[in-house]
Amino acid sequence: MIKAKERSRLPTLEHSRLPLAASTQVTLAKQELSKMTLNGTWHIYEMEMWDQEYFNMEVQAYITVNEGGMGQFQFGLVMGSLDGEIVNADGTQRFEFTWEGNDEYDDASGSGWLTLKTADELAGKIKLHGGDSSLFKAKKAG
Repeated sequence: MIKAKERSRLPTLEHSRLPLAASTQVTLAKQELSKMTLNGTWHIYEMEMWDQEYFNMEVQAYITVNEGGMGQFQFGLVMGSLDGEIVNADGTQRFEFTWEGNDEYDDASGSGWLTLKTADELAGKIKLHGGDSSLFKAKKAG
């Protein structure tokens, strides 16, 4: 169920220049998020580019996705807010997002994606604009 606050962010025919098909796809993509069961907090336990000592240095590394496709994450000294949607890629669904936040004290932004491997495990990739990118794995928290 999309909340009224989140519904106002979704394109509508009156407020969008998108054709009906694209507008409908965006709305459906946001609704599909709950069906993928990505909602909630996931603890990152493996990253391709960084070891556990770095990615867990301040807090247990995590990524959180809310029902409306918004969320947040932190690993090491990188933290940010994300905004995304479910897309079909090569016949499978995945959650693709953009993010903005900080890398240490510097402004940072980037993109990434998540896909379910099992009901309590996901795989993903996070990219820092103009910098590093890393594949990662995470398990459902608590």
